[in-house]
Amino acid sequence: MLYYLFFSLLISIGITYNYTNKLTQVPILQEIWIWDKREMNDIYGKDNRSSVKENSPYKILNGYFTSFNKPYLFGAHKTFYGDDNDLYELPVLGNGYLAFKKIGDKITYFSKNGEVLWKKSFQSYPFSTPIGNIHYLVSGDGNQVLVIDINGNLTGSEQLDGRFLTDISNTVHSGSILLFSGGELYRLDNNGKLLYRNDEADPKVFHFFKSSALSENGKYSVVHYMEKESDYINTYDENRKKLYQYKLDSLYPHKIFMAVSNSGEVLLNLRDKMVLLSSEGKELLKNDKKKKEDVYQISYSNGSIFSANFNESLIFFTKTGEIIKKKKFNNFKTRIFSGKTEDLFFIENSNSIVQIKLFSE
Repeated sequence: MLYYLFFSLLISIGITYNYTNKLTQVPILQEIWIWDKREMNDIYGKDNRSSVKENSPYKILNGYFTSFNKPYLFGAHKTFYGDDNDLYELPVLGNGYLAFKKIGDKITYFSKNGEVLWKKSFQSYPFSTPIGNIHYLVSGDGNQVLVIDINGNLTGSEQLDGRFLTDISNTVHSGSILLFSGGELYRLDNNGKLLYRNDEADPKVFHFFKSSALSENGKYSVVHYMEKESDYINTYDENRKKLYQYKLDSLYPHKIFMAVSNSGEVLLNLRDKMVLLSSEGKELLKNDKKKKEDVYQISYSNGSIFSANFNESLIFFTKTGEIIKKKKFNNFKTRIFSGKTEDLFFIENSNSIVQIKLFSE
């Protein structure tokens, strides 16, 4: 693990020329902490122990799933095994976890120490927001979502109805979007209250809505949908005004992975290409991949930068497409998620969790 740290431990500074030929410093990324899932221990970056202490991952992170799909909680420093046929939902920045069964009528909420806090009758599948104060309970047919709080009580908008839920997009501090295939879109705040509902589909034209994304500041949203025999994305501002429509080159019969920055730039990481759009919908980047990849692709923004897997690399780049860092990528069980502040985020794969700190100008 040490060789990995010192090989990949970086202070990457990208210097590029802008159109006036002045030097512009690209943000710096620094890996300051690594948790080894196999050894169950951590490694600090050189001279970063004090930095990590200020932003302790043990105070930020709730836990993760082991290779046996059991929850490991940092607060308890142990794995919880439960029943063999239990499934789990673990809010990554929250406290504790939910246990339920694939076919069952109860959901149990456990504290960070593994104590049962409540057990309630719900015939639903739970999906948690990152900080775990809100849980979305999706019915078996996908046509109804209940909104409950950390105590298991209905809260906020309480019940959302639509024609088959296809996507949930969460932020850390700015709420969520829940999108149904029929075009029903619910925008909720961080406490589960309804900010607005849009019915995206024109009833006179065939539509199927598949994917969504929400900026971390909550000011921009993106939806992906099929209209007739083509796929499109629409980008909206916080006032529900459509900023532009962008037509995709291909029809994607599944969810696509998108991210949107706090200023409205949009990343589309598709199976066959990667596209970066400006806030006006102009193509800043459009690069084909060597081969068609899996449906799941990394598409992440903390609000100010982007990250995506592309061919055999994991790339970090600015909102205009300037590369900050590129590293070898060969673990497709990887995700990137935000911490509680914009300057911290995490890369998790089957072997490790890495804490990244962003230094910008």
